[in-house]
Amino acid sequence: MVGNKSQDFIPISDIREGVIILKSGEYRGVLIASSHNLALKSDDEQLAIITGFQSFLNSLDFNIEIYIQSRRFDVSPYMASLKLSLEKAENDLLRLQISEYIEFIQRFIGEHNIMTKRFFVIVPYLPSIMSGMSNKSDEFFRNREQLTERMSIVVQGLSRFGVKTAQLADAELAELYYGIFNPGEFNKSIVK
Repeated sequence: MVGNKSQDFIPISDIREGVIILKSGEYRGVLIASSHNLALKSDDEQLAIITGFQSFLNSLDFNIEIYIQSRRFDVSPYMASLKLSLEKAENDLLRLQISEYIEFIQRFIGEHNIMTKRFFVIVPYLPSIMSGMSNKSDEFFRNREQLTERMSIVVQGLSRFGVKTAQLADAELAELYYGIFNPGEFNKSIVK
């Protein structure tokens, strides 16, 4: 194994038009999904959401993968805006209130581990004929169309119980997978 480049271990061959093409020839589409805070829902609402999710999963005739990304929440832009407001404050009382609020936020962040969570649904498609077509472009569009149909099924199923989704574009896919393969170096936000 000596001499292998790190790229040899990454299973992605290409990212094109919102589609990940793996080295194995499989296709993947990725949706970012909203979430529900079940703790804020009534018992009936919780049951409806859980039952809806169970029905959705049981209705699928293909596999999906759910990926949850947890990251420490970066409050530095917010703190910078507060410090700018402090500098611009013309009133002593306002300066005091902003200063105390900054101290509160810093203390709170120091005492609590605040995390952000992002939810992704990865939809696979394995072409039945890996390279049977003579025109690679036609093959890509046909396979992308099949993947798009699957993704539509997932979008519709999740929307039935209030989960909103959006398909990741090429740059967002590259950013997501860069973060997966380089967790120590990556602190950007996919959805701003």
